[in-house]
Amino acid sequence: MARPMKVDKDRKNFMLRIRMTSADRAIIHNAAEADGREISTWARETLLRMARRKLTTIRTKWTKGDSA
Repeated sequence: MARPMKVDKDRKNFMLRIRMTSADRAIIHNAAEADGREISTWARETLLRMARRKLTTIRTKWTKGDSA
């Protein structure tokens, strides 16, 4: 039996390639492994969490009228 199709919002259609050293990869691998996740899942979730945090910080500064 085939796997059911995912709905559009759940499909992952894009890839992000990042150049890194073997030491960088080992750090990322170890962090993902410590969380019990695949590297791609750990990296995606971590990048999204940090990006959301950054955007929240920027929006907060903007709405308060801060310049930096």
